[in-house]
Amino acid sequence: MYWNAADGGFELPDNDTGNIAGRNYSAWPWGRTTWGMQGRTFAGAWDFLCPWVVSSDEPIAGQRYYISDGRAYLYGKEDAGRYGFVRYILGNVWTAGRQTPTPLPLYPDSPAFARNIGIDRLRTPSMNRNSRSRSTNIHFRPLTDIRPLRLELALYRGATILRSGTASRAMYAINLWLTGPYFPMGGDAIGKKPLVFDLAFHTEGTLLHGGLRSFEGSRSFHYQEAVDPAPSSSWKKHNIDLKPIILRALREFRLQPEGAAICQLEFVIELVNAEGSAMIDNFYLSY
Repeated sequence: MYWNAADGGFELPDNDTGNIAGRNYSAWPWGRTTWGMQGRTFAGAWDFLCPWVVSSDEPIAGQRYYISDGRAYLYGKEDAGRYGFVRYILGNVWTAGRQTPTPLPLYPDSPAFARNIGIDRLRTPSMNRNSRSRSTNIHFRPLTDIRPLRLELALYRGATILRSGTASRAMYAINLWLTGPYFPMGGDAIGKKPLVFDLAFHTEGTLLHGGLRSFEGSRSFHYQEAVDPAPSSSWKKHNIDLKPIILRALREFRLQPEGAAICQLEFVIELVNAEGSAMIDNFYLSY
């Protein structure tokens, strides 16, 4: 079954933003229940070394989005040495009441998370990742009992232009966000610190600081992993087995997934002193 069966094919009325220069941008032209587009910068390039430090928003140099005949295009340009991105986004891990599609629980018979969305965050259990719950009647199932999950995507990766010989970076990736009542306290829709996956089809540039790496940031846990490589200037269908990746991330950060659910899905191009573009189709999360 597809979690986002109604959205993955991008069967939406045609829309073209045209070139958007020198500003941050967020739009949901077809309403909040389906895909939105967003481009911005939010950190200096030095923050790759200090991910717990985040600077104020600054405009991204350029971006464009269009959907036509069931395919979605995006382009971004960053030329000030800041961390920037352009993305298509579905769902919302941060704002209660905007979870569409309904969050998908990691355990097949665990609907509790969906019921908790939108309630007072103080009613969700509080549990530090280094401590045990005070409740004596909670049964934590083995991590390996989480449901099988796969991501499908048809991707055309456009050419990348690196604008600095010493400080450029580009990454083409899927972002997947999940949260749960036993994650540490934070600022998401249920008052927890969510886990985000950067599943990278391609990275290039000089500003890589050792390549992909996982870390705990100020607002979320970041798990990064390279997946099926995407060639330049040609279409490729990707099919990614998510379960082992999720298990590695949960163990990396010692997170308890009981009651946890996936609630946000993105395709993103991250840029520092670089330009990049892509076209995507048939973007589905299956279970």
